[in-house]
Amino acid sequence: MPDIYVTANDAALASGREGLGATKKFAHFALTREGGLVQGTLERPASKRLLTITAQPDSRLRPAARQMCSTRTNF
Repeated sequence: MPDIYVTANDAALASGREGLGATKKFAHFALTREGGLVQGTLERPASKRLLTITAQPDSRLRPAARQMCSTRTNF
């Protein structure tokens, strides 16, 4: 993977780039839900789409797995 994309968070950008030498760039992420489908997009700059992922979850996340994730993570 040539670059790691992060949201507008200077700490996330600096932590990998300066500490580990991993190339990071700011990008815009979006998650949308339509019916049973979830679609995620990655744009850089905001008008140029680099990636689209569409998924159809077949089950809910188990409570034990949910505890390991941030409260801001969307499932």
